[in-house]
Amino acid sequence: MAGSLQATAADYARFMTAFMADRARSLLSASTVAEMLPPQTAISPYTAYGLGWRIEQTPAGKAFWHSGYNDGFHSYALGDPAGRFGVVILTNSDRGDRLRWPIVHGATGYGNAAMLS
Repeated sequence: MAGSLQATAADYARFMTAFMADRARSLLSASTVAEMLPPQTAISPYTAYGLGWRIEQTPAGKAFWHSGYNDGFHSYALGDPAGRFGVVILTNSDRGDRLRWPIVHGATGYGNAAMLS
């Protein structure tokens, strides 16, 4: 088992807003947010790991995301602080990752190639 976090899409989205909106900071302290989003380990010129999030450079600025995989379940969450939006995808399928890019593209206009440019 990869992990044991259990959350609804609404709860996960509320958690993500703490990284994007000042009014949501009551969920997490400003110092916690300040520690989690900066790149900690560089992977490429466009990609790094923060604390709990993968950080990607997009045409609109930095975005953060996290994914998860357990037998029968796939999840993906993307936050764009500059655009002040996010996407949370929770599936109950071993093939749920196939939905990621069509949903992200439909909601944001980003595709997987846009995340790296």
